[in-house]
Amino acid sequence: MNDRNDEFYIMEAYQEARRAFQEGEVPVGVVMVNNKGEIILREHNRCEQEENPLAHAELLIIEKATKLGIDLEETTLYVTMEPCLMCASAIMLVRIKRLVYGAKNRLLGGFESNFNVSVEPNFQHNIRTKGGVKAQECSELLENFFKKLRRKKNGEEIRRTQNHSCNH
Repeated sequence: MNDRNDEFYIMEAYQEARRAFQEGEVPVGVVMVNNKGEIILREHNRCEQEENPLAHAELLIIEKATKLGIDLEETTLYVTMEPCLMCASAIMLVRIKRLVYGAKNRLLGGFESNFNVSVEPNFQHNIRTKGGVKAQECSELLENFFKKLRRKKNGEEIRRTQNHSCNH
């Protein structure tokens, strides 16, 4: 795969992240690509919808692929944000061949930012990783989501305070 292909697939994952944003989910999207360069699965975060903090895009797509009998050792995952430690461990355990991601996950990143499970000898799996593909676009979407969330939260706190003060 070359850089232009990586950018194309990350932007496909970005479209999934935009769907998550529109659904009120943390905007992380992922696409799974087979060794022929075909997108075989798409997914995005669904933690709020499923009321499940484990419903990360990466775990959902791995679960789908497993149920479909897809050989994960012949796939590449394109994710808009560096997988967290939980997802990074799952990616290593199922032996995905390659991982490409956009924005760094400065809080919980499992491949570069905070941890690097790919160098953990107990996994006995060599995954090729590449980060920073279309990082600015992916980062901006995440930043916009959290700004919107903070504005909403602040607005609710202001309304609650105003309503509370009217009751006394």
